[in-house]
This record gives sequence, C-alpha cells and structure tokens, in this order.
Amino acid sequence: MEEDAAPYEPPPGAAQDSEGMLVAAPGAPLPAGGPRLPDSCKRLLKDLAEEMLLMHSRQETAEQRAEQAEKKLTRRGVSEGAAADVLRRQAAASAAQADALQLQLEEAQRQVEQERRLRQAAERRVAELEQQLAAARPQGRRQRQEQQQPAQQQQQARPDADARQVGLAMLAGGRGGAASPQRQQQQQQQRQQQPVDRPMPPEQPGPDLLLRLADAGQDGWEGEEEEEGGEGLRRRGGRRGAGAVAGAVTLKPGETAQQWLNRHIVAYVGTLARERDFRPFEKPVPRTTPDYHRLVKKPMDLATVKIKAQRQQYTSPREFRADLLLIVNNAKFYNESQKHPVHQAADRLHDYLHKPHSFFNKVEGDFKQAETAEVLNEQRAAQEVELEQEEAQLAHSVQEGSNIAVYAGEDDINGNRYYLLQALGRSRKLRGEDTDDFGTTYEKGEEVIEGHYYDYWVGPDGGWDRRGGRRPYYLQDDRRALVPASSLLMVDFEMQEREEPEMSPFDGAEQAVYDVTPDLHKQLKRAIKRYTAEPAVA
Repeated sequence: MEEDAAPYEPPPGAAQDSEGMLVAAPGAPLPAGGPRLPDSCKRLLKDLAEEMLLMHSRQETAEQRAEQAEKKLTRRGVSEGAAADVLRRQAAASAAQADALQLQLEEAQRQVEQERRLRQAAERRVAELEQQLAAARPQGRRQRQEQQQPAQQQQQARPDADARQVGLAMLAGGRGGAASPQRQQQQQQQRQQQPVDRPMPPEQPGPDLLLRLADAGQDGWEGEEEEEGGEGLRRRGGRRGAGAVAGAVTLKPGETAQQWLNRHIVAYVGTLARERDFRPFEKPVPRTTPDYHRLVKKPMDLATVKIKAQRQQYTSPREFRADLLLIVNNAKFYNESQKHPVHQAADRLHDYLHKPHSFFNKVEGDFKQAETAEVLNEQRAAQEVELEQEEAQLAHSVQEGSNIAVYAGEDDINGNRYYLLQALGRSRKLRGEDTDDFGTTYEKGEEVIEGHYYDYWVGPDGGWDRRGGRRPYYLQDDRRALVPASSLLMVDFEMQEREEPEMSPFDGAEQAVYDVTPDLHKQLKRAIKRYTAEPAVA
C-alpha cells in the first residue's frame, strides 16, 4: 500500500474557491509549494509519454512503407510494360511458327496428292503391261517352240556321243564310272565348250521377253528341275555375305533400318552442302547476328543435320524432313523480303528438295523397305543359327563305316548332284594343308571327312548301268577322298548290296555292287533342295 501524502496546507493568504481549490489571482504566480502528484499518476504519465513516442514511431514506419510501396508500384508499372512488349514479340514469333507449320502441312498434303497420282499412274502402267503380256503370250510360245526344235534335235543326238565319251574315260581312268570330282570337272569343261541348247532371252523387249519373264516367275526356265534348287543358292560351305534386299533398298550385313537411314542422310546432306546456292545454310548462324537467336526459337543448318545423322539420332524420315524444312522456314522468317539473297536461296533449296526423284521425296518409301529388309535379316540370322546347329549335329554323327552323301554343287553327266562315300572315321579339323588322291586340296583348320567314293558301275556299253531302273555303285577303296563336313546331305543310310558280285566289262574284275533305291534317291533330292534353299522367312 502506498502511504498517503501529508495534508496540504495552503500558504498563508492564498485564495480558495468553494471546493477548496487554490485560485490564483490573474497574473499572480502559482504558489511555490503546490500539491505533489502520487506515484501512480507519475507512472501513468510516463506510460502515456512512451505510448505517444511508440505511436509516433509507428506513424513514421507506416509513412516509410507507404513511400516504398509507391516506389515498387512505379517500378512494377515499368516492368509490366516491358513484359507486355516481350509478350507481344513472343506472340509475333508464335504466329510466324504457326505460318511455318501451315506451310509444312500444305507441303505434306501436296506430297500425299503427288504420291496418290504416282500410284494411280503405276497401276495404269501395270494394267497396260498385263494386257500386253496376255496378247503376247500365244505368239511368244510359238516363237519359243520354233527356237527349241533345233535344240531338241541336238539333244536326241547327244546320248550316243556321251556314251562314247564315258567309255573313253573308263578306259583312260581304270575301273568304274566318272563320279570323282576331278573327272566331273573335266566333263564339265567339255560340256561348256559345246553349244548351249537353251534359247537365250532376246536383247530387245518384245512379246517373247514378256512371256519369258512371266514364265520365269511361275515355272522357271524349261529343262531345269525346280525341286533340286539351283547353283548360287548354296548356304553351307559358302554362305552369302550380302545384306538383305527389299525392293530397291539394300542393307549392309548387320545394318538396321535406322542405320541405313542415317547413312544415306549423311551422304545426301553432303551433296547439299557442296552446292554453291546452299552455302548460307552450311553452318550455324553466328551468335553475333542481330536478334536472330531471340526471334528464331529453333535454329537449324546442314552441319547440324549431318552431325545428328552421324550420331544415329534420326529414327524416322519425318524427323529428317522436318529439319530440312525448318532450315527453309527459318531463313524466310528472318529474311522477310523476297528480294533478300538468303530468302531466294531458301526458295531454291525448297525447290531442290522437292524434285520428283530426290532422296527427300523417296526417303519414306525407301525407309519402309529398309525396315522390311531388317526383319528379313533377323529371321534369316535366327534360321541360319538353327541350320548351323543341325549341320554340326549331322557332322558329329559320322562314324567309321557310315555311308554319307555330300552336295556336289552341280549336275554331273548322269544328272546327279551328290556324291556317295563310305567314311573312314569321324570328321576332323586339319592341322595342316592336305590333298586327297583326287587332287583336291584343303587348308589348315578346315573340317573334313575322309572316306572312299562310291563310283558308278558301268554296263557293257560303257555307260552307267541303269537297266531295270537301278542306280548301281561300287566302292572305290583304292583311293582316299576328302570332303568338307559342311557339305553333308545325309548320314548313315543303307545301300542294297546285290547277292552276287558283278564283273567289270573292262578288266574282268569282280566287284560288290550296291544299288540306290528310288526311295533313297528321292530322299537325297529333298535333302539337296533343303541344302540349297535360302532360309524361309514369313
């Protein structure tokens, strides 16, 4: 509790009002000893003073904030004006890009229309050729029959000459027929020197040529056995190394469609860069060019296209075509005046790209063919692996005494395309160069099979004794033969031995004779067809 102040005693002579308050006369000073204030009043006055100072400080702070806000609003107004300017420029650039896209769309529509017209023209041309072919077929057949009559006459006269040649060969070479590779080669050289009986296609297009093309696509040339395949299709021992072909597009071995596309883009862009008219687009536009990189949002040039292709970044022709059109559109957008040299160069580049047979126009169709070729390559590779595994198993199954058949590569004088042998052991890799008794040499590392040939058994006339539909052979066990393991057709089949030995008409020696049955001959022909066929693809 606070102590009460002592009673106040007014000074002598002081005037008081009715309530006891001191009243000073006008002009008279207040008494020196006035009433003292309580401490609570003092503290109250002090608090009021501090609160007034605080309010004053807050007022100054508010004024400062208001001033700062006013400055910010001023700066914001300037920034908004600049932003509006930037937005206007961006809108102009977007409008230019929209115009470029519209040009691309119109160009695509024009190309689609052009392709449609080309397709219709091709269909009309095919229909015309079919009509010509239908009209020329009867005439061509008559011409071919007339050309084949001399050949048929020569073929009728040939058997006697062939028999005489075989007899002379038997007398010169010893017992048996002429089934060894060395004698086969000599006979082949003799046949090559004789006139070819088959009529050749005419050099100039005509009805007979159209007929031959149609017949070749359906039945092959006359006189050829389609069942046994043809030379040049050999898989084992001489696999093809070329890439797949689809239409006019050829892939390199192991090449994908994307790699083919980028490889041709590099070559095509190199051709464009060498043109004098297209020098402005050869390299990127310098950074010092006024406002170019601010206005052109996506610069493009021939060097950049080439680098992208070298890095295999193009996955479709559409991306490549879009980049070349972007070069044209950027040049026209930045150089608006049609009289500007760069604008004119862009027009010339546009015309060059859209030539009828340019790579720019054909790339999409060619790329589809490349994709088809890539699928064919993958399927062929998978089937080649499977066939190689089968061939390895076939070679591994060869044992001593096994009868084996190997592919001969071509028909011999008796119309066979296979050799028959009796194996002397398993297949093996040569540790050095080796030559068999028939003069055939194999290099170090080649896998071969050693054995004895089954040679043709001849009759009294010196020819192969085919009486009664037989195919007789005897084992030529006095000469060693080597054959490549990769040429195997069949392994471990049975040949029917005749009950009694036969006597050679040349030296009188008796030999065991083995017959190839018609069923075995058909199996060998089917094996040849499978051996020579290209891998089947879907």
